[in-house]
Formats: sequence, structure tokens, C-alpha cells
Amino acid sequence: MGYNTKQGEQIEGLLKATAGEHLTADEIVRRLAEGGNTVGKTTVYRWLDRLVGQGKARRFAGEKSESACYQYTGGAECRNHYHLKCLGCGRLLHVNCEYLDRVAEHILEHHGFVLNEEKTVLYGVCVECRTKKED
Repeated sequence: MGYNTKQGEQIEGLLKATAGEHLTADEIVRRLAEGGNTVGKTTVYRWLDRLVGQGKARRFAGEKSESACYQYTGGAECRNHYHLKCLGCGRLLHVNCEYLDRVAEHILEHHGFVLNEEKTVLYGVCVECRTKKED
């Protein structure tokens, strides 16, 4: 796709405006519709693939029953940090952590295995979801 369309601009614009969030294609379709813009899911996926290919967005794979989510990077690399995925709300957090760096060093030294920080995702439950569960 070597051309720009109004829908493509809307999709990229939404991702830019929500750069700190991780959105699924369904969420993008819904948010665009809330703003009065009707864009089909196929078009959203096509543009997401294009943005990922250009390095403007990152795709985070979902679990078997979850959809992948996307984050706008604007070409900046999503490296040198780990990711925490909440099983409650689905949020994906970026974490810089010296302790996890030491764990990665241990894995390399004792197991001969190099972790890819960029693709390392630890699953658990965020503080907000734990608090809701306790109420």
C-alpha cells in the first residue's frame, strides 16, 4: 500500500493520540466510530500491518483467545525494557528494571540462553485489578 487515504490517516492519528496505550483492532474501530468515523476492521488490520512494516507501530501478540494489540512508536524502537501483561484488564506495561536485568544475566550465565527484552512479556495481575478483586 504505497498511498495514503483518509481512513489510514484516521487510524494513524488515533494511534498517535493514544501512543501510551495498547489498542486492539476492535478498540480502534470502536474509538473511530465514537468520533464519527466508520472504518472497517479489514481496513484497520491492513493499515496496522502497514504501520508495523514501516516501524511506526508495534504489534504485541495476544494469548490464544485474545486479539493482538498495537502501540504507536513513530519509528522509535521498543527496546531495552520488559513488558508486563495484566490478565485482568489486558493492559501492557513497559518496565525498566535492574532486577529483571540481573535475572536475564543469570539466565545467560547459568543456562546459556539470551533473553530478548523486546519480546519478553511477564503475565500477572496489575494493582488496579487486584484492588477491584478485593473490594
